[in-house]
Amino acid sequence: MARTLQEVELCDDAIKNGPYASVRTLYGLAFDDGSRLNRKKLCQWTGFPFEIASDDFNEKVDEVVQNFTIAELCGVGLLLGLNCVGTHQEVAERICSVLTDFDLFTQERVVQEQESEDEDDEDDPVDSDDGRAGAAAVPTFTMSFRDIEDSVRTFSGDDNYAIETWVADFEDIAKLMKWSELQRQVFAKKSLTGLAKLFIQSQRNLGTWKDLKRRLLSEFSKKVSTAELHRMLNNRKMKKEESLQEYLLKMRELASKGQIEEESVIEYVIQGINDDPEHKFLLYEAKTYVDLTFQ
Repeated sequence: MARTLQEVELCDDAIKNGPYASVRTLYGLAFDDGSRLNRKKLCQWTGFPFEIASDDFNEKVDEVVQNFTIAELCGVGLLLGLNCVGTHQEVAERICSVLTDFDLFTQERVVQEQESEDEDDEDDPVDSDDGRAGAAAVPTFTMSFRDIEDSVRTFSGDDNYAIETWVADFEDIAKLMKWSELQRQVFAKKSLTGLAKLFIQSQRNLGTWKDLKRRLLSEFSKKVSTAELHRMLNNRKMKKEESLQEYLLKMRELASKGQIEEESVIEYVIQGINDDPEHKFLLYEAKTYVDLTFQ
């Protein structure tokens, strides 16, 4: 009988208790539906039905690169305990590989065996039934900010990346990494660039991550009404130098400033594409972002 994802070490707990955004992205990878989440269904999933390096596998990797940002994939990687270092393509291949062959989880995970503080055998716990030493130490994941800094999106305060979205993305990673308040503060500062970095450098009394987060939200939070957001989406057209995927991702990022339904965003995306009417008519059949990519 095929092995389920919940039977892979640590995955069951990660799926049941991990950050909603990361688990939903994993669900989207598995079932091509990123608009919903069924944790029970994900636990019972048996992986992709093709072989690694097959045409179907390569097509899936390309699909993942097209439909998920590096930050989203990093969230999935951290959720599953995988190494997140590498390019967008490399991270996508690594995730798709372990989701095709669950046995690869062991070699892809970044693991460090815990060492005993006392090497004296007399002090080791003993199993009363067979006299053996107690259970081996549980492996723990050890990834520093340096390991994932290329995958953590920076915040500058001068683009369409909303501060609320950046904070949520950063805290998802911090939770998975089990960073302390001090680590969150230090790593958050490392992730700031441009105007945001200059602003924080001008501030005083930033003793904790909560203080830093509060100042950033106060300075860069832009309250956009639903009507204004719809106007912005309607006016945003695809540029000549943009690919469809790049345009779609930027529209999704813009829509993340509010609560805009996926189908509405897709309609705005299609309206902003300069294409012949017949092709645009076919695009209107898309109901999800994944559908739109493959029309």
